[in-house]
Amino acid sequence: MEDSDQAFGRAASTKSCTSSSSYIDVDDLAGFITPDYRYSGTVTPDYLTRGKSKRSTPSSRSGFVGEASSVPYSKCTWDFFLSHKQSNAQDAVQNLRMAISERMPACSFWLDIEQDPTVPGMCHGVSNSKNFLLFLTQGVTESKFCQMEMRWAMQSDKNIVLVAETDERHGKPVLGELIERCPEDLRNLFEEHVIIPWYRDPDLRSVCVTKILKKCVFEVDAEKASISSKLQRPLMFSNNVAGM
Repeated sequence: MEDSDQAFGRAASTKSCTSSSSYIDVDDLAGFITPDYRYSGTVTPDYLTRGKSKRSTPSSRSGFVGEASSVPYSKCTWDFFLSHKQSNAQDAVQNLRMAISERMPACSFWLDIEQDPTVPGMCHGVSNSKNFLLFLTQGVTESKFCQMEMRWAMQSDKNIVLVAETDERHGKPVLGELIERCPEDLRNLFEEHVIIPWYRDPDLRSVCVTKILKKCVFEVDAEKASISSKLQRPLMFSNNVAGM
C-alpha cells in the first residue's frame, strides 16, 4: 500500500474560511482536515464507508492466552483501555490521555504503567473497560502483548477505537505493512473500524479528540452525559485554517 502524504497528511483544501473567525461544523471539519480510513485492501476515506460496523470474534486463536469476559458497561471499572507498543507510543498515548481528560475530566484509563501489567492483569483490564483504544504505530500488530489485547477486545465485544500516529519521528505506520504483518484472525479489526489519524497540532488534535469521543461508549450519568452537548457545539477556528 502506498504510504502517501494524502493518506496521513492534511487533505487538500476544497473549502475556504473567509471571515476572521469562522464556525465550522465538527463533522465537516473532521472530514476536511483529518480524514479517517477504513482498510479494505486500499486506504479509503471514511465518508465512503460510514456505517455501523458489525462485531466479530477471532476465528483462530493460536497463541491466545487467557479468556476475557464480557462485562456490562455499567459494571466496567475504566472508560478506556489504552493498547499500544511501549517502545514507540508511550509518550503519544500519555498525551492522548491528557487531551481526552481535558475534555472529560471524569474519564478513567487502564494504562500499563499504572495498572497490573501481567497477562491476567491486562486481560482483566480489557474485560473491565468500556472502550478499547488501539494506538497504531510501527510494529504494534507484531507485538505479542498487543495481539493478546486485541483478541480479548474482540472476544468480549468491546467498543473498539483505532487511532494512528501521523508523525514519522514517533513511529507513523505504513498501514498496508501493518495489516499484512497482523495475524489473520485479527485483520477483521481493521476491516470493520475506521482509523482516526492523531495529530499534535493543537487545532487538529482537538478535532481528533472529538472524533475519538464520538466513537466511544460511556455510562450515562449526570457527570458524563455532558459529552453529548459539548460535542454538538461548533468549534471556532481562526482564518488560518484556510491555509492548511
